[in-house]
Amino acid sequence: MNSIAVWWTCKKNQLLSDIKIHLDINIWLSKNKEFRYIEFGIKIKNYEKIKQIHIYLPYVIEKKDIEDKIKILAENTNITNALFNKKTTISNGGGIFHEVKMQGEDPFHYITLSDKFFKTCPYKVGEKVTGTQITITSHPSKENPVINGYYRFRINKITDTVKTISQNFGLTNGFYNKVDFVEININSARKLPNDIVESIGECCKFESMNLFLITDLFTEFKFISKEINASRILENDIWNQYIIGSRKENKKIKDTLRLTAQSKIIAHHWKKTDFSDYSLFLKTDYSFTNLKIIIMMIISLLIFGTISSLFANYASFHLLDESPNQIEEPVNIQTMEIGNGTEK
Repeated sequence: MNSIAVWWTCKKNQLLSDIKIHLDINIWLSKNKEFRYIEFGIKIKNYEKIKQIHIYLPYVIEKKDIEDKIKILAENTNITNALFNKKTTISNGGGIFHEVKMQGEDPFHYITLSDKFFKTCPYKVGEKVTGTQITITSHPSKENPVINGYYRFRINKITDTVKTISQNFGLTNGFYNKVDFVEININSARKLPNDIVESIGECCKFESMNLFLITDLFTEFKFISKEINASRILENDIWNQYIIGSRKENKKIKDTLRLTAQSKIIAHHWKKTDFSDYSLFLKTDYSFTNLKIIIMMIISLLIFGTISSLFANYASFHLLDESPNQIEEPVNIQTMEIGNGTEK
């Protein structure tokens, strides 16, 4: 069971069908497993009618693995412009709500995750913990009413969605080849626990979705179950800060993330409208150099060269040389007089 689930409930005396949900999902497929993540953006129309949003992940996480991205978006208009591909203006209210306006769209509010209205809990099947359920409770606005709201957060851990197989092509080239199988399922009933399927019901239908798979420039797609809508190279000067984020790891990891963000990365885009469930399967292939393998390669080449040299010397002195007993005695050339001439 490896499907993600997203569903919601409405407040009393409200209709679930009045709530419209747009879903943004970003999956960062870094070559280094430590830096892979999945990111959710949830835009809610008629926010005042929603009671709770639930997300089920088919693996275990802790609350510390979740990183709210609203603060960096609210403070950097250029990142918001790049995110929505439109010119925006942001009014920072100083609290958890930040109004965003863009041309041709209804305004909405960025909503910061608040500990009081946001929790995670392990999901159990019997006595076994099989996943995590995230619950976000709608936050009442005491001043201006929030008509449309937007949450965005990153989960700095991703398993059961990406499976990796490594293949070593030998010590002579110093490269590894890795194959990633990426399976993304959203609200797939056959891959979810039964009570989650019952909770989703038939009314939770998404208005639209943008799904982005982010890779480096040298990752190749070997198989894709659904055609890519578009691909583009991300702008390093805009996205570096966003990709690095606010993770609290040591300096070495932060520096590695920074170098990764500064390299050429590509965002591959799929989109879907008016749907209840979604599945995408793809296979990627990439090679990378490993320092240990390079050292082993050099040592192997030195050993191979030494053995070859010894063998060549042995063959030269013991196999190709003829023994003294096999050397023919020199032929004496005598000159005899025959008539008026000579014969040798």
